[in-house]
Parts: sequence; C-alpha cells; structure tokens
Amino acid sequence: MKIAVCGGIGSGKSAVIECIDELGYSTRKADDINAELFYDEKYLRLLLAAFPDIQLPDGSVDKVELRRQIFKDKAKRYILNSISHPLIKKRIEEMQQDPLFVEVPLLIEANMRDCFDEVIFVKSSKRKRLARLASRPGLSAGMALKIMKSQKSDKELMAVSTIVLDNNGTKEDLKRNVKEICDYIFGTDKKNETE
Repeated sequence: MKIAVCGGIGSGKSAVIECIDELGYSTRKADDINAELFYDEKYLRLLLAAFPDIQLPDGSVDKVELRRQIFKDKAKRYILNSISHPLIKKRIEEMQQDPLFVEVPLLIEANMRDCFDEVIFVKSSKRKRLARLASRPGLSAGMALKIMKSQKSDKELMAVSTIVLDNNGTKEDLKRNVKEICDYIFGTDKKNETE
C-alpha cells in the first residue's frame, strides 16, 4: 500500500512525515527524490538543455536561480515539471516498501494520484502556513506567496484526497491526529493495542 501526504507549501507535510516515521512506517519525500535526480547524468543533460543559464562554473546547477526562473515564468515551470515529474513518478512506482508514505507537494500537477491507495491532505490556514515559511532560510515572504499561488487550491487537493488531516493545532495535536489516521488506515486502534 502506498499513501500520499499532500498539501500546500507550509501546511506541515514534513511534520506529518516525521510523526509517521516515529510510528515506525517507511517514508519518502518527493523533494528528496527530486534532489537525487541532480546526480543523474541523463536528468542533468535534459535540465541544462532546457535551462542553459543555470549551470555554475563547476558544472553543478544553481538551484536558487532555477527556482527564481520557474516562479517568474509559468512556461519555464511547465518545462521543468515535464522533465522531472515523470522521473519522480517512475521512482515512486518502483519502490517496494509496504506500506509506504510519500510526501508529495505537487500530487495533481505531477499526475501522481494513480500511484496511491490513500491520499492524506494536510490542511492548514494561510496564516499558519506563512508563519511556518517565515522561518525557512532563503525564502522571502514574496517568494512564499508566489509558490502558494502557483500550487493547487485546498479545494482541488481535497477533491482527490481520501483523508483530511487538520494541522492548525499544536505538535501534540498533530502527533495524535497522525496516530489516529494510521490506526484508521491499517484497521488498528488504541483499544486493540492495550489488550
């Protein structure tokens, strides 16, 4: 069984994945898979052919410049996604862990809904999301808002999700909610565990 954890930037997807990790389940992040692609020669060739001005003198990619370009120009964002999303999707499909939870920021955009048996949508208010993003190094408030606007709406994400997880409370609330969701998905509960 594969379970996606989706939600907009700053919603707390990574915090949810941490809670799932603590419960002992296998987890992956699409962003980590994407980062691994930067070590794949085939991917780098495709990327640099599309974005030749992001190559640094040492041959590596200027990720800050790439981010700036794709959030300034929708066409460039589309090009990047058309290169990276199929490769990320393929790697997720090939993963053998069962169950496996995968944090997927762009579930709809990457056309990955069909990879998953369940989809957990992490819902959080815009105010909370912006407060979380303010603490991220190298991410300005303006860039955070641009990213938020470029992503699918809560309504669109909820429409493809099977479970909604509210993340407007405390860390303890989140841990409790994640545990309840895992118990629900796998048909266990606290009563059975204590018997």
